[in-house]
Amino acid sequence: MKTLCSLLLASASLSPLLGVTTHVAEQHDFATLSAGELENVSISNLGEVRLAPSLAKLTTLEESIVWDAVADAQANLYVGTGKDGTVYKITPSGESETIFQPVEILSRGLCLDAEGNLYVATSPEGRVYRIPPGGRPEIYFDPSEEYIWDMAFDAEGNLYVATGKDGKIYKLKPDFKPGDEAELWFESDRTHITTIVFDSSGDLLAGTAPKAYLYRISPEGKGSVIYNAGTDEISAIVPGDDKNVYFTTLHYKEKGKSSNKEDETAMDLPTVLEKLYGDSQQESSNGNGKPESKDTDEPIAATAPSMLFQLGADGFAEPIWSPVRMNIYAFTRTVTGQFLVGTDEDGQLFEVSDLSHWSLLQNAPQGGEITSMLPVPGEDGAVYVITSNPAAVYKLSSQPVESGKFTSSPVDAQVAATWGKLRLYGSVPQNLPGVSWESRTGNSPTPDVTWSDWEGLSEHAISSPPGRYLQYRASFEQTDSVLRGVRLFYSYRNGAPIVSHINLVPVGLTIVTMPPKTNNVTISQLTSGKNGNSLKESPPVRQIRPLTEPGFFSAGWSSFDPNGDTLSYAVAIKALDADDWVTLGENLEMNVYSFNSRGMADGYYELRVTASDAPSNPGDDARTGMKLSQPFLVDNTNPTVRLGTQKQNEESYVLVYTATDALSIIADAKYVLDGGEPVQMIPEGGLFDSQEEIFRIVLSDLKPGPHSLVVDVADESGNRGVTQTVFSIETPVNE
Repeated sequence: MKTLCSLLLASASLSPLLGVTTHVAEQHDFATLSAGELENVSISNLGEVRLAPSLAKLTTLEESIVWDAVADAQANLYVGTGKDGTVYKITPSGESETIFQPVEILSRGLCLDAEGNLYVATSPEGRVYRIPPGGRPEIYFDPSEEYIWDMAFDAEGNLYVATGKDGKIYKLKPDFKPGDEAELWFESDRTHITTIVFDSSGDLLAGTAPKAYLYRISPEGKGSVIYNAGTDEISAIVPGDDKNVYFTTLHYKEKGKSSNKEDETAMDLPTVLEKLYGDSQQESSNGNGKPESKDTDEPIAATAPSMLFQLGADGFAEPIWSPVRMNIYAFTRTVTGQFLVGTDEDGQLFEVSDLSHWSLLQNAPQGGEITSMLPVPGEDGAVYVITSNPAAVYKLSSQPVESGKFTSSPVDAQVAATWGKLRLYGSVPQNLPGVSWESRTGNSPTPDVTWSDWEGLSEHAISSPPGRYLQYRASFEQTDSVLRGVRLFYSYRNGAPIVSHINLVPVGLTIVTMPPKTNNVTISQLTSGKNGNSLKESPPVRQIRPLTEPGFFSAGWSSFDPNGDTLSYAVAIKALDADDWVTLGENLEMNVYSFNSRGMADGYYELRVTASDAPSNPGDDARTGMKLSQPFLVDNTNPTVRLGTQKQNEESYVLVYTATDALSIIADAKYVLDGGEPVQMIPEGGLFDSQEEIFRIVLSDLKPGPHSLVVDVADESGNRGVTQTVFSIETPVNE
């Protein structure tokens, strides 16, 4: 199971005189601890790590998939495989031999009768083979169905065969012989009957796929739907006492993919159960195998993760447990009443008592999917655990191993850190008998040859060299030792702040601080756990408003601190060809500053922004970072505009003006004739790209008499130059 490592990071300041910040990484919950490497240790849902029961490998098979398994009275194990359908016999010591190689590619179901005959159900072109002890296989039953999924014997020795694609169950009586016609005992409207088992009262329990139903079928073959899971498949059934039934649901999906990945990532077991309890609609049956739903909507279990249920005699299905992000492929109940649950990822085997007590008990060393589990005959508490991809057989003991190791996932300090002590979480005594500790560090996220060697801890102190990442390893030698998590203390060298970008605009800005907003908190927000910050006061809201006064510049900059420290800023300015800096502002909390350039000599200047982490690192430990802006022009002098020539022609009156600025580009020009609307002017060159521009104004259809022409020119700094020309038209133009 791919689990994201969730570190609870906290910071605590030591003496301000030292200027040192100590950081703490805590690992004490199941999600964080289960992301580590487990070698013969288990992790409870409360994050308790202890030695696990022994899981010894007996053998590895050449096939990749094991579909079913059954054990005889001598604890010999028979397993049916695919993709070649080979059936193996495995002795208690792990010796294996091939006892059957069918024509079909899947040996999907196995069972033994009282005389020790082995029955093998194959698919496709479904057949049932019978293999006498030491004898040759024979075709025992050859129905027309394409698939045979499971088989079971009742107390009288009748063999029941579950099939698909027509969802039928056949009954073969004890005197059945090859070639006889079998009794069609039960027929479902589901496509496949995938698993069958008898309860203590002689009723047959059957699970189907897809849109799974759970049936209870009487000895007379009359069935009723006792639960409508609506999911892809009911994967396993275990009868309990007093008509209780335990079963698991299965969801088909491509690993690593989800129809709604965001919802799946956010979903945990309490969320799943809250949804089931709140929305589940129980279904009843009319007694003939056809369900009568109280609601036409799909059952809520259809959208829930793979889950272990208890169905009571009253028909109420109570969820017991779910791995949430994995499928349950197999489960069994131990002699102590607990459940062993095998999943489809990383060979993970869970032990479940109830919703509040469960643990990741063991991991199959070779990984894979746990596809079958069954008690070892003659050994109390021992269980055969069979995996697929790869196919392997293990024996789980009821006794813990003598030693085991827990290796944490890498703890990330974000930057190279000096590591202090490892302290036990939730424990006043810091010595855990029977547990020894080691650590190693590195600067790559995945441990490799560049990491330091494992080194033992001395009085809880980590001896590994500084590094961004740390792993710790706990070696267990005592069965009663329980680790409940750790706290890792570290610090790192104070890195200098970085000012990454400065932006300057020729406009003044003022910052207005709005009072903080008071939050109203509802009871549902307080109890849901989804609004942990609802009781906190909102931070003040700051708004930037422009100033209309000319001559102002505003600077804004981006910065960051590698240690996450609080920063303050200083702003200074100097002429480009000068040596001395003039401070404009210091101890600034915000990364925005406006200043007035009026009174400054015209010319090019540069701005310097200095960031300091002194608010978080008093004294000599404070560091600074600085950045210079690009040169910018301060120009407070208006451009000049002068009239060059003016001339009256036969059809027009022509005026030529020259606009000049010592530093800035002429950026705009307009004229107003006799107080009318402004008219845009274009330089003779067609572009505003020079400090001197010539403008030719041609006026036509002017009336005789005096006229006024105002020319308004602006430079790129916003300074304006204006001149007025009064002229007279003595005779009408065009006459």
